[in-house]
Amino acid sequence: MFRSFSLGLATLALLAAPAAAESFDVPGDFKTIQDAVDAADDGDTIILGNQDFFENVVIDGKTDLRIVGKGQVLLDGGFFDSTLIIRNSVDIEIEKLNITGGDSHGIEIEDSSDVVISKCRIKENDGDAINAVRADRLEVSMCTIGSSDSGIVADDSDDVRIEKNK
Repeated sequence: MFRSFSLGLATLALLAAPAAAESFDVPGDFKTIQDAVDAADDGDTIILGNQDFFENVVIDGKTDLRIVGKGQVLLDGGFFDSTLIIRNSVDIEIEKLNITGGDSHGIEIEDSSDVVISKCRIKENDGDAINAVRADRLEVSMCTIGSSDSGIVADDSDDVRIEKNK
């Protein structure tokens, strides 16, 4: 009886353990960035290959997600809504992307916390390059911001750090 009880606890512990973080390549594992975002779990990393992506991406309700560009990665929203929207999410990191073509904004952040935007170029968007509303602990660093109505706008947000941008 003791052996089956121990085996049952061990099985329960394995089932309760969080899944290991994964890394996805786009293109490769997924055709679009949005498909990869939709499939991502907590702790996952999405690596974007050296190419142009013509899409709008919505990160909604995600935790601990990282999106990183390798090489010259362009995300062009085609002037339809904001190019990248981060909403209701925690611990999101966006790194090494060229973001353009946002009709509303280049990056729109709403009701999210612990968002880091680094080493990105955010240019040629209607509206703001980055527009953050209720975005606590937002960090924008080492980015190039330009050719948008406004640079970075943070409204009703606490602990916003804007450092080493051009």
